[in-house]
Amino acid sequence: MCFKLIIAIFLTIFLASAALGGDLYLLRIDNKESLKIAEETIDHAYGTLDNRFIVELNARQLGILQRAGIEIELIKSKWTPDQTYLINRMHPEMAAKMPAVRALYASEKGTLAELSAADVDNLRKEYFLVVPIADKKTPLFYTPVIIPSYYRDVFPNDSLANRINQDSIYANNLRLEQFRTRYIYTDSCYAARDWIISKFHSYGYTDVYYDSFDYYGRICNNVICRKPGVADPDNTIVVGGHYDSINQDSDPNYYAPGADDNGSGVAAVLELARVLKDIPLKKSVMFIAFSAEEVGLVGSYVAASNLYYSGTKVEFMLNFDMIGFTADAQPDVTYFYGFSSAYAQILGQAALRVTDLQPFYGGHAGNSDHASFDQFGFFTAYVQEGDFNTAGWHHDADVTARMDFPYMAKELKMSVAALGQIDLAASPTAIDNVFDAGDGQGLLVAWDSNCKPEYTYKVMYGIQTGIYTDTIDVPPATCSYDLSGLTLGQKYYLTVLGVNPEGHGPVYTMEASATPYEIPQAPDNFEADPDMGRIHLIWRANKELDLNHYCLYRRIQGGSWGVLQDNLSDTAFSDTTALPHISFEYVVCAVDNDGNYSDSSDISGATMASFDGGVLFVEETSSGGMDPTNEQQEAYYDSILGGEVYTKYYVDSSGEALSRSIAGQYGSIIWIDDDVSTHLFLNGQDSIRWYLG
Repeated sequence: MCFKLIIAIFLTIFLASAALGGDLYLLRIDNKESLKIAEETIDHAYGTLDNRFIVELNARQLGILQRAGIEIELIKSKWTPDQTYLINRMHPEMAAKMPAVRALYASEKGTLAELSAADVDNLRKEYFLVVPIADKKTPLFYTPVIIPSYYRDVFPNDSLANRINQDSIYANNLRLEQFRTRYIYTDSCYAARDWIISKFHSYGYTDVYYDSFDYYGRICNNVICRKPGVADPDNTIVVGGHYDSINQDSDPNYYAPGADDNGSGVAAVLELARVLKDIPLKKSVMFIAFSAEEVGLVGSYVAASNLYYSGTKVEFMLNFDMIGFTADAQPDVTYFYGFSSAYAQILGQAALRVTDLQPFYGGHAGNSDHASFDQFGFFTAYVQEGDFNTAGWHHDADVTARMDFPYMAKELKMSVAALGQIDLAASPTAIDNVFDAGDGQGLLVAWDSNCKPEYTYKVMYGIQTGIYTDTIDVPPATCSYDLSGLTLGQKYYLTVLGVNPEGHGPVYTMEASATPYEIPQAPDNFEADPDMGRIHLIWRANKELDLNHYCLYRRIQGGSWGVLQDNLSDTAFSDTTALPHISFEYVVCAVDNDGNYSDSSDISGATMASFDGGVLFVEETSSGGMDPTNEQQEAYYDSILGGEVYTKYYVDSSGEALSRSIAGQYGSIIWIDDDVSTHLFLNGQDSIRWYLG
């Protein structure tokens, strides 16, 4: 009975603090090795901000990532998930100065803040996009340095621009306005959904459907139309725009015309679907009309998540949102994008070829449906009118009578020409590895995992990022190349350009970097981890081609180093000779064929798990003031333990955790915590799970 009571008390305290999460961080992943470590350590992120992932970490996870050299910034200790939001300006011309909020982090790309319900309402009234992050589940991904690069100046698909029909665009845009409202809480929104489906059917498409999702009890629908590719059907281009509307002048349940925002975007999606219906494209195209954009990019997040977790290969997402208004005679058009401008530049080049549009690259924007696809690592570009429809946006005045359809037709001529170019483009080639030859002048570049036998390849390199002064044609059917004659200690930037049989290169290339050395580099990501009767040691493999073996050294903490194991060919070793209750420290060195030793790795320490050290008493209680003093508490603990010998361990700050090295020395653990809200036990829960296992 007493044991059950203790469990009930613990669960009551634990559940009372459930609204508080762990510590919130921003995490940067800038190479494949860091991605692998992060994926093994963290389940998911809560979105991205400033090209970093918003993640929750306990102390053990933090330690693993820090030892791996991964960049981490603490944003908030004990964050409140259901009150944390990502804030973006809907448009610079419309959003007022940010009201006073509890900002956790702020930059030009967004603000992370803790908000009340009233804060959320006020921000949305002031034209800010406010998105809760607690329910977001963003995967971790790594994007190498992207260099926009299209190899061939021949554009046979530019003729598709001649198929764009201004009358068709106008008719569809006007029909969407005539629903009077497409606010997600109205039957008119469902009617608009059905009309969009019927339009796709009228063009001859058969793979048309809608998927449903719940938004606080309201069932919403994305409308999806698929056009399969004929040569590369697994590669998908997404073309989308949201069909829901909102109005701040009138009750949106009765009137929210949304002609420009975003009847124009849906009309663009429909027109491109009409034009491309009978055109045999190599790659598949998915046309999507998103719902629930106006309440926080909800529909596009659902769509992007479904595509990612179903394993769909999305090459690129093209978003249209407010593309039908001009304020002057200058036909300018704006492109926003995520982590790379590569596809936006394809659009801009097409604009100059087939129209008189004047491209403007607006950089990052988190205020429309493309941003949901950014969160999953997909390439995006967002087309928006150059003169923002200030008077119409979210107002009664957002009607087709104020729109410029000749201008809008030009944007679609540009877009279809760009899509035709993207369809012909070769697949980008990722470099798998760059190995150091170990002679101070050579590097081996390898791209085996995505090497295509029908492609021809060029290796390009230089000593500045994005500037390649040397180009080498690779022999046919070759998926690697040895570069020689390089300079010792000079960092080189490299990329591989694959050209398909039709002579087209990729939209972009991916850059890697490496430096030729004579002496091996120190092994990194070295970690010692205790287990029963042993200490596991693991490190990342070196990339020198002349590597011969590794050498492990050990010492009792603070003592002298001795060789633990020499001639190791693997990157893992279990020390079964470690003694219990003694802290050992380790380093590892790499040795090449000439007997050159690298510098040692960082030191990593651990204590073998023996589970034979009696009782560990973990004390996480307050003392002094209204609470008992430490002396009074210790006297009480001694009395209830009945003379049992125990070791006391204090946990006082949020950064502390119970490590495996400490927990593994004891047969029993008693953890006392009297705090209602802050439970440092959670920092060590990985170690506790391991201990109990």
